[in-house]
Amino acid sequence: MYSILVVCNDCECNSDIKRAICSLDFSIDIALTECDIVKLCKNNIYDLLIIDRIVDGISGIEIIKNIKKEHLLEDVPSIALISQNILGIKEMCIESGFDEILVKPVCRDDLISVISELLFCNKDIIISKLNQSVRGININDAIKKYAGTKEFYLDMLSDFVKTSRIEKMEEALLNKDYTEYRLNAHTLKGMAKSVGLYEISSLFEMLQKACDREDYKYLYDKNDEVICRFRADIEVICSIIG
Repeated sequence: MYSILVVCNDCECNSDIKRAICSLDFSIDIALTECDIVKLCKNNIYDLLIIDRIVDGISGIEIIKNIKKEHLLEDVPSIALISQNILGIKEMCIESGFDEILVKPVCRDDLISVISELLFCNKDIIISKLNQSVRGININDAIKKYAGTKEFYLDMLSDFVKTSRIEKMEEALLNKDYTEYRLNAHTLKGMAKSVGLYEISSLFEMLQKACDREDYKYLYDKNDEVICRFRADIEVICSIIG
């Protein structure tokens, strides 16, 4: 899950932003002062900063400069909130370290579009978040051995989460078609390995080997456990890659 820090005194604006962010299933913290930012950043990790142009009488531009000086939220993308799209204000915000600006009152669709652009289109942020959130994943190894580039790796991961092999495997077990079950377990083993999900790959390999030795009791004992683990990891991955 992504976590976003909003720095704004405008209660109505905060409510609009909170509704939009919660619809994405992200977590959100709201800071009302520069002091709040420091406290929150020392105890939490954030993926995005949204900050009003004036907060508690202090310029948002000044606040973001102070944040950078304190080495807080380094390399975290940021959005500036402004009251009017005055000529030159966007350039001023960008030069001060913001990545995007939004005009208040904030339009939900515009906010979601900008958030998606900053998070879901930034491969480095996505890979960092995957490394933090997905159990047992080894992305660097997968890129080195199988993908070659971050872009191709993320394409492979996207294909992996869309696979229908897991449903085919469940159907095969229901029909006691162990040949088909083994084929899908073998394929999922290889797909999981290619995206660095080595723990999941090993679990599918155990199911495949059980088919090879005709230990069908093992399949019925372990199938649900493996599939639940697979789906839990896929849910986390989907929440990150959008």
